[in-house]
Amino acid sequence: MSNKIQLNDDATPVINASLLPMHIQYTGPAKTQDYFTPSKMKETHNDGTEIDIAYFRGCKLVGKTIDLKANDVGGYIVNRSEHLGRVGNEDGSEDIKSFATFTPTAKFDKLVLYGHDTTVESNNQWGLIPEFLEVSKIIHE
Repeated sequence: MSNKIQLNDDATPVINASLLPMHIQYTGPAKTQDYFTPSKMKETHNDGTEIDIAYFRGCKLVGKTIDLKANDVGGYIVNRSEHLGRVGNEDGSEDIKSFATFTPTAKFDKLVLYGHDTTVESNNQWGLIPEFLEVSKIIHE
């Protein structure tokens, strides 16, 4: 399978991205403004750290912001589509291969990770993004 990424940064909208610790089994369009009233506030701890507090359908969510822009990276939300194509071989024959195309629908430079009643664990795969970026920086210097 071959992959292709189509980027058009001028046309890609910038969003505020959040990862919630829940799963909603629905993938279609929804008028969320009719069913959910967002309630989000900032809270400052005694040590000066600032966290986001939000409530989603009665669940208290505590968020931690990861600033990707500080590390000169960004994130994308992409749609994946697959199609079949013919590929010519050296002997003149053709093979049919599957090709995947990734098209961005939105981009973000900050990511808020939410946990139930507390911030996400330190070993959470998404919470380790800053550490991965530091390791990447060290490797590529």
